[in-house]
Amino acid sequence: MEKALEKLAKQLCEYDEASLMALWEKYQALAEDFQPTRAWEEAVLILGMIQTVRWKNQLFNYHWSE
Repeated sequence: MEKALEKLAKQLCEYDEASLMALWEKYQALAEDFQPTRAWEEAVLILGMIQTVRWKNQLFNYHWSE
């Protein structure tokens, strides 16, 4: 499990925030439209990953500026 999470983290670090944010509205809309399906669960996880990259960049920039 840990190795799989590390692999996902490495992959996420390769994506730029601007490209991910272009997908924000699509996955936000899918997450808001609850469906008890695997597709809905995946959309929520994708939205979470986009948020995570954004938060990571904000945190990085905060610390870098100090």
